[in-house]
Amino acid sequence: MPGHAEPACFAVATDVTMRQSTPQELAAYAATGECADKAGAYAIQGLGAFLVERVDGSYTNVVGLPVTQCAQLLLAHGIITARTAAGGRP
Repeated sequence: MPGHAEPACFAVATDVTMRQSTPQELAAYAATGECADKAGAYAIQGLGAFLVERVDGSYTNVVGLPVTQCAQLLLAHGIITARTAAGGRP
C-alpha cells in the first residue's frame, strides 16, 4: 500500500524514587480514592505527587505517555511537522 509506514515500537524507562511515607499518610491518600485506577496506585500528576521524592527520566512517561519521545518519532516519520509561530519562533 503506497504511503504505508511500518509500525514503530520503542520503550522508555523512567525511575521513580518514592519518599518514606507514614502509614497514616498512605491511609489518608488511599482514602481519597485517587489511587484506585492508577498503575502503581498513585497519580504523580495529582495528590500522589507528595509520595515522590525524585524522577529520573521522562515525567510524562510516568503520567502515561512519553510525549518527547512520541513527538520525536512522529517528526522523524513526517507524520507531524514543526511549525513556526508569528515572529519566527517555533
